[in-house]
This record gives sequence, C-alpha cells and structure tokens, in this order.
Amino acid sequence: MPVDLRPKEFSTVKYLISAGSPKSLPLLANKEIMFIGRSNSGKSSLINALVNCKIAKTGRTPGRTQQINFFQLQSQDCLVDCPGYGFAAVSKSLKAQWPGLIKACLGRSNLVGLIWIMDIRHPLQKADLAVVQSFLPAPCPVHVVLNKSDKSKVQDRAKALNLVAKKLAEFDGVITLQEFSASKKTGLQKLDQVLLSWLQ
Repeated sequence: MPVDLRPKEFSTVKYLISAGSPKSLPLLANKEIMFIGRSNSGKSSLINALVNCKIAKTGRTPGRTQQINFFQLQSQDCLVDCPGYGFAAVSKSLKAQWPGLIKACLGRSNLVGLIWIMDIRHPLQKADLAVVQSFLPAPCPVHVVLNKSDKSKVQDRAKALNLVAKKLAEFDGVITLQEFSASKKTGLQKLDQVLLSWLQ
C-alpha cells in the first residue's frame, strides 16, 4: 500500500519508554496493543512495516528486543513490543524475567488487543504451545499473524492457516487469523483494519 494511503493513525510514531520489570511499567491512560511472538518470528519487522519506519530493533540474531518497548502513536495510544520467547541470544537471568513482565502487561486495564506473531513456515512450535496457555483465554481480542508468507508456497500457507485455525478453536475468546509478509507488506491492509477497530 502506498505510504500516502496508510491510515493517519500510523503516520506518526515515537519511542516512548522501555520497561525491564513490572514495577517500571509506565502508568498510561491511553489504549495499548501488545505484540508477542517467538524469537525470529519477524515481530519487530512487522511493527516497522505497520508504522512505515524502523523504530523496532531488528537483526539476524534472535533476542534484539530485551525489554518491553512502548511506541506512541499520533493518538497517544501505544504499540507495546515484548521480548521474543523461545530461543534468544541473551543471558538466562534476563530471559527468566520476561514471563513475569509480559504477564504484568497482559493485566493492564488499558490493553485493547494482542497481536500474536508466528513464522508461517513453523507455526505452533514447542515454544508457542508452552506460552499459549499463559495468555489464552486472553483478557482482550487476539489476532494471530502468520508472518513471512513470502517465503512459503501457496499450498503450504493454506495448510498452516488451517492448522492454526483448528488449534485456536480449542480456546475461548475472540481470536482472528491472517497471513502476512513484513518484507512485502502483503496483508498490511487487513492488519490495519484489525488494529483500527481496537483503537476506535
């Protein structure tokens, strides 16, 4: 989608603050949308595609996001970028702090939606299944994004979507699903619609 046709809500974004412990989470009044995913699922690349700038750290080494980062939109609402779970090139002590930090974010009253990102080529890995029990059913709507669709064949993408849909049917709550490519920005319009519905 051309830059000038992107929703105005995502046209301006700035880094606000980072939190490394539940006690350091900021007290904010506006709405928050949380982004979680396994390390190397392309979570930071997805956020950058959404806001059309490189605000979230990306890299070849999993674990670039080591704290919860708050990015503030033009509306003062925030995108909340969480550390990736599963393998990450960080110390065990740092990694051990993340579950409690993420759980604290899930308990925030201004959380309006959760974006759960997986690699479409490797959905529902052991790390995904281990963490899913901690947030489903979630206190807010959940939108699952199967990222890196440009690296998968059409029939394989359809198989992955069907597999994940069947698994998600086991859980209560509002859970939706789509495929996406952060590099090609395919699926961006659908993702826009989901986020805007939560923010408005």
